[in-house]
Amino acid sequence: MPAVYDTGAHGGLLHAGAYSMSRLPQVQRSWVQANIRAAVGAMQDAAYRAVAYYIERIKAEGAVDTGHMMRAFEVTRTDDGAVVTNAAVYFPVMDEGRRAGARRPPFDAILQWVLRKRLVRVTERKRGKVRVTRPQRHQVAASDSLLAEAKSMAWAIRTLIARRGTRPREIAAGWANRSAVENFIAEAMLRAMRTRRPVR
Repeated sequence: MPAVYDTGAHGGLLHAGAYSMSRLPQVQRSWVQANIRAAVGAMQDAAYRAVAYYIERIKAEGAVDTGHMMRAFEVTRTDDGAVVTNAAVYFPVMDEGRRAGARRPPFDAILQWVLRKRLVRVTERKRGKVRVTRPQRHQVAASDSLLAEAKSMAWAIRTLIARRGTRPREIAAGWANRSAVENFIAEAMLRAMRTRRPVR
């Protein structure tokens, strides 16, 4: 029977959940057995639809920073279906969350995030008025004191993440997302059945 997604979740591999052909109605299972090539094509189409769905989930969760995680999805066609992967090493953590008490996230990654978000602020006093500005990334990098402040902030953030953990964004994980992907596959299969007669 055709396979849809690999079920691993290690090294950035997307855990989309295995799709069982037994969940199809009997008439669709019979059709798949008679039209294996069309069935595989339908599953590959469903894989691309699943990627679009996951990208929308990332946006809905507000998990967009550089856009790398959205661009890191890849569909690999196989002889019996497709495998959807995400090359972003932090994808499993974003998807499934980080448990409290786990090790700290990488320092450099948090520091770069602090710089991108311009979290370091400069307070200036002129003529009795206080002005707070957020320097650009290159300005922080050029100033020893501002860079030291950014590093201190990054250290505090990663320590807090290690202590409290992070909530799962459930981009692909979770029953609702697996159910949505299974619906994409069933719909793709129905479309293929409408356009191709069973081989006798």
